[in-house]
Amino acid sequence: MIEVENLSFKGAERFSARMLAHYIRNPNGSILTDVIEYLGEPVGYAVFFTRKGSGSVYIQSICLLPQMRGMGVAFRYLERKLAGFRERFQSVHLRSRTGNVSAKRLYHSLGFKTIGSERAYYPNGEDALRMRLSLHHTGGSF
Repeated sequence: MIEVENLSFKGAERFSARMLAHYIRNPNGSILTDVIEYLGEPVGYAVFFTRKGSGSVYIQSICLLPQMRGMGVAFRYLERKLAGFRERFQSVHLRSRTGNVSAKRLYHSLGFKTIGSERAYYPNGEDALRMRLSLHHTGGSF
């Protein structure tokens, strides 16, 4: 996770090794951390935040090794993860850099809708888009 983080982010935007260790230890059960694999090899990670009894989950970070981006790995990972979330949550939220075209394309392809923005959200002053995906089941009965 540290290697992926160091290859992907700079300075204040980078999670420290201590922070990543905290996410993995998950002392209060509100942090879900996954290693993302491709052909059995670790190629990235994902961190999700929630609260006990909450109907929503927040994507804090999804990060892949640079050479793995654009290959559909994040899409396939998220497709499976979101399917599993449907049993536990009603919605998924995230923030994405306004300039991160590939991330916006990924999230929109999975059904996320832009619901707002936050000015100067990131340490470098870049704005963030707030996005949401409803996981509600519609129609039919079980």
